[in-house]
Amino acid sequence: MVSVIIVNYNTPDLTLNCVKSVLKFTHNIDYEIIVVDNASPKNKIIADDYKDYKCVKVVFSESNLGFAGGNNLGLKYAVGDLVLLLNSDTILKDNAIKIAADKFAEMPRCGALTVRLVYPDGNLQYPAQRCPSLRLELRELFRINKFTKPEKKSKLYLGGAFAHDIPTNCDWIFGTFFLTSKSVIDSVLGGKFPDDFFMYAEDMQWCFMLLKHGFQPYFCPDAEVIHLGGASMDKTSEVEKYYKSMFPNTFAAVAQYKGKFHAKLIYFVRILHLLTLRNAEDRYKAKKFWEFLKNA
Repeated sequence: MVSVIIVNYNTPDLTLNCVKSVLKFTHNIDYEIIVVDNASPKNKIIADDYKDYKCVKVVFSESNLGFAGGNNLGLKYAVGDLVLLLNSDTILKDNAIKIAADKFAEMPRCGALTVRLVYPDGNLQYPAQRCPSLRLELRELFRINKFTKPEKKSKLYLGGAFAHDIPTNCDWIFGTFFLTSKSVIDSVLGGKFPDDFFMYAEDMQWCFMLLKHGFQPYFCPDAEVIHLGGASMDKTSEVEKYYKSMFPNTFAAVAQYKGKFHAKLIYFVRILHLLTLRNAEDRYKAKKFWEFLKNA
């Protein structure tokens, strides 16, 4: 059985649409849906909206627990041997849960699996990612990639360099559609999803923990899910969010995985590369990274 956990924060209509898409497209596999309202201050889940769906459990948190905490609350009610974290602003287009579960079962050392994610207009998102590394940063600094064939660059970097059209191992995957197992959660993650970060880079941290224990994050292109993106986030500018939360959490995740000195070295080389680009935006990025590293 797959326990599908969907955390709602101020998006009850999107959450209901997500649930309906799961009910519509998921077949030939046992599953349950656990909807967690993460103490939404304005638009809580309406429990009556789900009363006719016997496979849906609705849970209310007394406080906003963040992404990891909200999913951990749902995990307490999960009975499936597989656990799928599914963002509330997603819409299934096919039998993605069955496809993902079957692929997961084929690979004994798979720690987490995601599928192809697209925007409503069909444009790709990039859930298969590489960990920041000294090797990749040096390639950028010394312009080696100018002489690198696109096929090799795709394998090296994944992310936006990768067409997301073939199955592949990766270093981390988005938490948007994040399939794992209870046994992996228990044996590798300590019985729950680590909640060091309130928001952003949790998926990165979890995947790095999997890699450390010999489990592989994996991207499967055989199913496709629409992801609206950021529907429950506040309207703070992307730049402000990045330097306030996303980058510090990313640095912390890389430092946990590779060591703090190694993480600092990676971003120091990135600073050097940004400075060689000689434009105001990149100098600003270099300045922000340097200010962070001095105090890290």
